[in-house]
Amino acid sequence: MDIPNIIKRKGKIKKLLKKPIITIAITVILVTATVVSGMNLLKNNNNEDEAPTPIKEVQTVKLDLNNSYSVPITGVGTVKADTRVDVVALSNGTVRNVLFEVGDKIFANQTLATLSDNLVLTNLINAETNYANLQNNLLTTQRLTKETIRQAELGVQAAKETVAAAEIGLKTTKDNLNNYLALQLKTNTDAKANAVINYGGHLNTIFNALDQIDSVVKADDAKLNPESLHVDPCLGAKNVSSLSQARGTYRIAKDAYESLLLNTVIADTVNTDMQNTVSALGQTKAALDSTIFLLDNSVTNTVITEAWLSAQKTGFIALRTGVVGAQSAAEFTLQQLQNLTLINDLDQITLENAISAAENQLLTANIGYQNSLVALENTKQGADQQENGAQIALHSALSQLNLARVQAGDLTISSPIAGTVTNKSVELGQKLSPGMKIAEVSQTALLKIEIDIPSDEINKITYGQLANFKYGDLDLVGTVTKIFPVADKISKKVRVEISFNNENNELIPGSFVNVSIPVEQLASTSLPLYIPLKALTIAANEKYVFVVSNNQAIKRTVEIGKTEGTQIEIIKGLSNGDEIIVEGNKNIEDEEKIIIIK
Repeated sequence: MDIPNIIKRKGKIKKLLKKPIITIAITVILVTATVVSGMNLLKNNNNEDEAPTPIKEVQTVKLDLNNSYSVPITGVGTVKADTRVDVVALSNGTVRNVLFEVGDKIFANQTLATLSDNLVLTNLINAETNYANLQNNLLTTQRLTKETIRQAELGVQAAKETVAAAEIGLKTTKDNLNNYLALQLKTNTDAKANAVINYGGHLNTIFNALDQIDSVVKADDAKLNPESLHVDPCLGAKNVSSLSQARGTYRIAKDAYESLLLNTVIADTVNTDMQNTVSALGQTKAALDSTIFLLDNSVTNTVITEAWLSAQKTGFIALRTGVVGAQSAAEFTLQQLQNLTLINDLDQITLENAISAAENQLLTANIGYQNSLVALENTKQGADQQENGAQIALHSALSQLNLARVQAGDLTISSPIAGTVTNKSVELGQKLSPGMKIAEVSQTALLKIEIDIPSDEINKITYGQLANFKYGDLDLVGTVTKIFPVADKISKKVRVEISFNNENNELIPGSFVNVSIPVEQLASTSLPLYIPLKALTIAANEKYVFVVSNNQAIKRTVEIGKTEGTQIEIIKGLSNGDEIIVEGNKNIEDEEKIIIIK
């Protein structure tokens, strides 16, 4: 440091301060500074009384074509339970109690309804009474064993023979029924097969008769060329209408015959075909009668000789006899087919009644055998045998009682699973039959939302993809777990299932939700530029967004294109890298200062 120079400068400053002009200047400067300082102090005091203008907060998005943009697929989905069962009645009955309502939480095997059925309850009472009676019978049998020993031996032998005879009788009646059923099936099959065979024979009979008739009356030739056909004038000369009558009845019979030819005769339709055959044979007989009448009214000449007429009459009479026989046979076959079911049913009922009678006889014989054992033995062995017989009856009664209890238990309807009642299908006093639905129980902890997606967009969705949906004020998220392999034939849409954890009971099965599935697509400079719809402001004469520049909101006019979900295409006005305001853009002005909230 240059000390001598500093001392010299201080000396010069002291000399200047002693001059008058310098003193005045310094005084002016000090006064001015004091006034300015006072004004600033007053201004600061005034500003403290006024509230500072707040800077608005906004949220932004930066446009970057090197990243990706999202255009979600939207639609309305139906909420369904993932696990759902129908609770049904197991027996007939009238609803006596309904113990649930839609929305009730229930546990597995909880009783939902009870039924009443007089027959079931009566059977239960009878089974209980029978079981009690047989218990008493066992005690009585044990007391009587000592009293019946002397007379029991012959009774035991007779009882054994009766039981054996009853068993043989029961087996015989069952064999008879089984043999009859087999025979009945064979008889039915054979009868229909024979009818089908006879059908062909009757067609041949009709064909031969019609062929012989046409050889005389020339009906087919007359139908083809009536003007050029000439017949012998002596044919039907005694009755000029006999020839036309013979031809007419021939054509009727032939039409019926040709109709029969069109049928494919099978066993299932042979009854109807046989009815038509009977009718066709009757028409053929009428045609033969008309032909015989024609011959009776013909005169002889060199062509139609007496011998020819006689031979023709004899032949046609024989044909008529054959047709009449065939018609009778067809009517008999038809009658057999019609009576077959009635006869079979009557015979089967008779055999079944015989089995019931044999079973009753066997039951009676067994009871007699057990009673004879009581009479046979006064010893321990005899007492044990008699007691065993009574025990068998008691066990049978217990089985019947257990069955009756099961049937009575079926009058109580329970839920097979725990869950929530989502449907009620029964009312008090309603009559139910087995299998009728009374309720629907769903496990609502896990739900699925079904949504139909256009087939041209389904390839944008993948398994495990997250899906957003809105229910009331709730914004929820699920996962795509199933994509159906084919589209609906009518709507051309593909069904997608979205699984949702509903442990908090946020959704209700059967309701609807708005679904939005984000679809990420790789962007590039060749793809259109999309921005969120909420970033765009549409005024009367312009459309604009706010772009961030130097912490200011700069208004930018834009041209828009198509809308994709919650995104809109920007055709002109924005560039790659622009940072646009998406929240808080509705109440700001152009070039206004902003604070960006991340």
